[in-house]
Amino acid sequence: MILSLLLAYRKSQEPAVDKLKEATMDEITSALVSRYELNFTRQDTASLWFLCKQEASLLDITDRACSIFSPFEHWSSPLSIILSDVCPPGEMAYFRMDGC
Repeated sequence: MILSLLLAYRKSQEPAVDKLKEATMDEITSALVSRYELNFTRQDTASLWFLCKQEASLLDITDRACSIFSPFEHWSSPLSIILSDVCPPGEMAYFRMDGC
């Protein structure tokens, strides 16, 4: 019963979270463009973020794809904070960067 309530709550929050994710990805993309003077798109950033997530969570590797992001972008980003409010309890313990 509680799980279904949490899932319903999470589903109801998706539009607002998606807007915040987009804004956060735009901010990180802008930082990457400035830092590396390359033409990163939001999709590039999302793909690199996903690769970082996979390397970190599956292989415990954080010095490859993850090294492109600053420590703030990794662990202290607004995206992590946003997701902690909508993910079911315990899910954020597994990985904080991209989602539940």
